[in-house]
Amino acid sequence: MDVFTVIQKLQKQYPNKTIIKNDEQQPTEILCEIDPPSEHADYSVAISIIDKSNPHKHNKTTETYKYYMVY
Repeated sequence: MDVFTVIQKLQKQYPNKTIIKNDEQQPTEILCEIDPPSEHADYSVAISIIDKSNPHKHNKTTETYKYYMVY
């Protein structure tokens, strides 16, 4: 994943939105909070760019993914 390009595109498409890398040195996931939970407690909306993800479980949240392949 070209982290620099991904972040540039997110910043251009969603200016002033929070962008989060799961690891600063070698990120495998990048999130952009489109509609953050700080604006309402019931839900949030984010764009997630995933190169790799370790299996994990959420006990208090639900994630719904819509898959889009971008070339």
